[in-house]
Amino acid sequence: MIIALNSSSIFIGISLGSAMGGYIADHQGLQMLAPLSALLTLLAIGALFTSQRLQKRLPG
Repeated sequence: MIIALNSSSIFIGISLGSAMGGYIADHQGLQMLAPLSALLTLLAIGALFTSQRLQKRLPG
């Protein structure tokens, strides 16, 4: 069950990223894709560090 949820999350992320990239390319131009990509990467790294910090606080 966990593997299926993990795969589904990956596919949802790919779909949302493609939709967001297409929207930005159509409305803002291709030059905005690199900054958006960098911003989303930094947000993902921040989420990773936050989840690791919270994991350490859990007992067990």
